[in-house]
Amino acid sequence: MTDKVTILIYTFPERGYESRAFSKIVSSIERTWENVGKLKTVIVASHHFADVDNFASQHSNVEIQIEPSLVYGSITTMSMDCIKRLYTRFSTPYVLIIQDDGYPVRPGLEQFVGKWDFIGAPSVRNGRRRLMNLLGFPCLNGGFSLRSRRICIRAANAWNRWWRFFLNPKSRFFFEDTFYTMTACLGWSYRHGLKFAGEKDAFTFAFDSLKGLISKPKGIEPFGIHGHSTIALQRRLVTRQETH
Repeated sequence: MTDKVTILIYTFPERGYESRAFSKIVSSIERTWENVGKLKTVIVASHHFADVDNFASQHSNVEIQIEPSLVYGSITTMSMDCIKRLYTRFSTPYVLIIQDDGYPVRPGLEQFVGKWDFIGAPSVRNGRRRLMNLLGFPCLNGGFSLRSRRICIRAANAWNRWWRFFLNPKSRFFFEDTFYTMTACLGWSYRHGLKFAGEKDAFTFAFDSLKGLISKPKGIEPFGIHGHSTIALQRRLVTRQETH
């Protein structure tokens, strides 16, 4: 496993408030290590600050990469990095992207590695997923996701060759996971040969409630979670189990 997957997380905190923001990053990383092992971990940061540098100095498996284009409060700057440069940030066949609100909650990463080029929580509300799947759009969430290096390279190529002329990366509706699993899928050269997880496998990998718009299928305990509302749901479930 150690030679197949790199863990990657972004941090672009407001200057002067780095400690508070990075403490959540550390929590996600530590939860991830507990469930998948201390794999090589890349932290893509907007700038150097004491907490991130100290954390890296304490863990030999952590690498800091500085990306000045990341801007506090701008998710689109992270989206552009995921599209244009993600494949350059790791050399393993796969990358596991985590966030302060997206991480594994149990062991089991090995059951997903090597099967798909992209797997993440379903990101279309109940009732619409079937239509999107029939149209050929997997629509999977990228906040907590496992991707192959191959799809990251194709995403960069698709952007550079075509989509940069048609899409406005400054739009507040521009999200990298939508690009990976919907927009770029319109192109045959991008989609050909790539494997996206189906709905059942995607729910087994991760769950994001999208603030109540998506219901978790009964009988499925996801490997990971994403979204602050989903974290709150996870805490309620744990509390309920502990009281019985």
